[in-house]
Amino acid sequence: MTFFNAASHSDNSMYSWFAKSRSINDTLRSELPTIRNRSRELTENDSWTSSGRRAYVVNIVGSRGFDLRPILTEEDFEQSNLRKYFNSPQEVSQFIIRQFSRWGKKAMVRGGSWHQAQKAAVEAMYTDGEIFCRHYIDPSLNEFGYAIDFFESEYVDVEARNTKSNVVNGIGFDKFNRPLFYVFYTAHPDEITFKSSSVRKQVEIPATDIIHLKNTSRPSQTRGLPAVTPVMPFLYHLHEYTKATVTGKHASAKKLGFIVPAKEDTDTPYEHAERDTHGQIVDYLRDVGFQLLPPGADVKSFNPTDTGSNIKEFVTVMGHIVAAGLGVDYHALTGDYESVSYSSIRQAGLNIKDVWTWRQDYLKETLIEPVFNKWLDISLLKGAFGPAFSDEDIQLIKDSTSFEGRGWGFTDPTKEANSHQTYVEMGARSISDVIRENNQNPDQVFKEIKEEREKLRELGIELSFTKNPNIPTLEETSKSE
Repeated sequence: MTFFNAASHSDNSMYSWFAKSRSINDTLRSELPTIRNRSRELTENDSWTSSGRRAYVVNIVGSRGFDLRPILTEEDFEQSNLRKYFNSPQEVSQFIIRQFSRWGKKAMVRGGSWHQAQKAAVEAMYTDGEIFCRHYIDPSLNEFGYAIDFFESEYVDVEARNTKSNVVNGIGFDKFNRPLFYVFYTAHPDEITFKSSSVRKQVEIPATDIIHLKNTSRPSQTRGLPAVTPVMPFLYHLHEYTKATVTGKHASAKKLGFIVPAKEDTDTPYEHAERDTHGQIVDYLRDVGFQLLPPGADVKSFNPTDTGSNIKEFVTVMGHIVAAGLGVDYHALTGDYESVSYSSIRQAGLNIKDVWTWRQDYLKETLIEPVFNKWLDISLLKGAFGPAFSDEDIQLIKDSTSFEGRGWGFTDPTKEANSHQTYVEMGARSISDVIRENNQNPDQVFKEIKEEREKLRELGIELSFTKNPNIPTLEETSKSE
């Protein structure tokens, strides 16, 4: 008898449930290739799985990618070497943004842009569960001497193990279990020319040259799993059920029958009938369910019925299961907005925003910021910035720079703006809290508002920003100064 019901085997409903303790990395070594290949097949051929991938890209990367936001303060600017070459911290910020944007047009070794690189990383994380980004440093790559490239999961052999050098699933670790190197194939292992080679060459690439992005659920997990892993069986069965339903409806819509020539009729009109390349009689009635049988054939009736009457209920239930497993909004995944109210879709949107923000943060910390910092370091060494930047200045820029992912608009802007205003006026919320809810940096927003108002005043442009009498107009601001 067990103390916890969850561990019971006497309950008939759980009698056959045996969950074994197993190393996650041993499990990945034997099962990851199958899971990855199935995920790819579903993503390319199943509309729901493809919709999930699209939702990941749209909500994590968006149409523009992550925006670079250097926030250099006046105090830091005055104490730095930068004031010798720039007139203000705003000039420094604009310079960095322009230079990084130029690099971003040819960020990848094979010609892709920085935005395309972000998109490719998220797609691979969704479909394969991981992707390897490699730093390349070479003056011939571009004017900054730095570019990146991506390698699919198969390039690092999940079956590669070596207990002496502590290699687990293709990754070498030090005594603290930190990555030291990655065991890469020199070409895709499934390319025909590479597979036929007598020696499939592998090389060890230092971990300092690699960024490994991966979906993990356990602390010691070395390789990533596709996002669809928890719901892959449901997606497959849903895909097959939908195909079977379409086939059933197609068959039930036909009027089935057979044409059998008389057995004693030797001079039938079918003797000279048109035949296909296989010698079979071309039957123009076959598309509506009639087939030609040879004389004397025994005929058995077949009357298919429509078995898809409950498909809507089935698909809806499966859709909720899949959406929960993928961590996406059901309505966005399925396009089903029937019976949706403002309050329900708003609550769903609030819940899912936190999930997307968490995924954005992972991409920023793992890929976006490391690549930006590497670009700064290599550009400085190559002299791409001229004499304006010292090592201390570069570190200052790194510390004061942030990246912002896409935000999400309000479900009902008027209602929500009025609600935010009420809370702020009551003192129950800060303006910064409202700004952060829209996935923006309050310091950056305040800075932009200040710069915008100064620019408008300089140009003599008057606008009514708000009806709130507590916020001064440009004319009132000028008089106070």
